[in-house]
Amino acid sequence: METIKPRKGTHLHTFFLRYLFFLCLGIILLVALLIGLFMFAFSANIILPANYAETQITLAKDRIATSSSVTDEMIPDLVDYAVISNKGEFLSGTLTEKEASHAWRLKQRGETKSNARFYAFVEREQEVCILRYGLVPEYRTPVMRKYLPNPQLTVLLLFIMGVIIQATVLAVHFGRRLKRKMMGLQEAIEKIQHQNLDFHLKPSGIREIDDIALSFEQMKEALNTSLTQQWQAERARREQISALAHDLKTPLTIIRGNAELLLDTVQDEVQKEYNTYILKNTLEIEKFTKQLLDISNMEQSVGGVKTTVEMASFIQQLEQQMKALALEKKLKLV
Repeated sequence: METIKPRKGTHLHTFFLRYLFFLCLGIILLVALLIGLFMFAFSANIILPANYAETQITLAKDRIATSSSVTDEMIPDLVDYAVISNKGEFLSGTLTEKEASHAWRLKQRGETKSNARFYAFVEREQEVCILRYGLVPEYRTPVMRKYLPNPQLTVLLLFIMGVIIQATVLAVHFGRRLKRKMMGLQEAIEKIQHQNLDFHLKPSGIREIDDIALSFEQMKEALNTSLTQQWQAERARREQISALAHDLKTPLTIIRGNAELLLDTVQDEVQKEYNTYILKNTLEIEKFTKQLLDISNMEQSVGGVKTTVEMASFIQQLEQQMKALALEKKLKLV
């Protein structure tokens, strides 16, 4: 496998700048698409231009001024109206009396705009027809005007939704790419946890991640060297223990053999007791020596094993060992 080399690859901030670049590019394309859709809606007469009502009022003014009465059919689409007498009394129309009074006051002041609404005034013989309209794009069909927000708000909502969707998709995509690039570090951590040091990290292509991977490689080499040294020291220790155990077997055999020969000779009670102590403790040392050999050869577990013992026999064995130690110091055991 290819080994990590320091100071290679792209910086992490460049990786995120790439994400920002694609996001900005997507926003630009989204704006172009929305503008194109908006222009298509205008050309297909799905959306009426902002000055549509104003244009229709200009065309309908003469008819409204000369007709015997003002009816709803004369009023252009997207326009509300009210008929007021020359004395300011509300006569008819789609505007409320309050709205009509407000419009009448505007006429008295010579104003034609209030709260983003525009007003046109058509003079008749004994009355005035007030027309109220807006200068914003609107849908042609009443159904769309009823259930959809106005085209400007619709475009804004589509823009916001498009930006959110693009940001989400790009974040997921770049997040997966970053996760794949960091997968080597994750695998290295898992292998180190399982004490497996036989691995090599591939370069991710991002400099900061590769710097961390290089540190992992160095840590792995240092840990591998340390474990090798510990293993060699442990092997040397086992060899020394094995050699020592083998060296102990010869003098122990001689001691036990001579102690067994002494049993065949004429001895008083004290000598027999001493001789018995020598034989028993020689057997104990031989047992410990065998355990040392087992430890060095790793042939069996050296941990303590719980067994059931006869208490009276165990106490008697302890008493005999303590008597042997007491006799050496000329002490009396109670």
